[in-house]
Amino acid sequence: MTRGNLTLADGTVIDAVLLGRVMGIVKKNLELSETYHWVVYPRTRDKQPDGSRVEAATLHLQIVGVWEPELLGRPIPEEPVAVDIFSIRGEIIFQSPNKVVVKIRQAPRGEGPSKKRPLPFKLQLKGA
Repeated sequence: MTRGNLTLADGTVIDAVLLGRVMGIVKKNLELSETYHWVVYPRTRDKQPDGSRVEAATLHLQIVGVWEPELLGRPIPEEPVAVDIFSIRGEIIFQSPNKVVVKIRQAPRGEGPSKKRPLPFKLQLKGA
């Protein structure tokens, strides 16, 4: 139940995995035939499950939450959520007229001397 696909409004299908506490929320509280605003960590995958390398890295999503202000007792924003817009924060390490590569660093996890800093990853954005 933790692996599957996320189908976007335009029909695009992206591999996804549920992380942490969101599994219980999905199992107990959500109707998966409904539309939700998911909180995700985008990742690129350069290996297949069998360990072999893929020709081009593929996008997959780690789902960490769902955003539904109306269920949390908060007012629904007056402004509609824009379609086809996302936000990332990182360092642009390459750019050309039809490609941008962004290096994304995650905040350290845990506390104390065992605090682990996750490795950065690169997100390739292609288009015109």
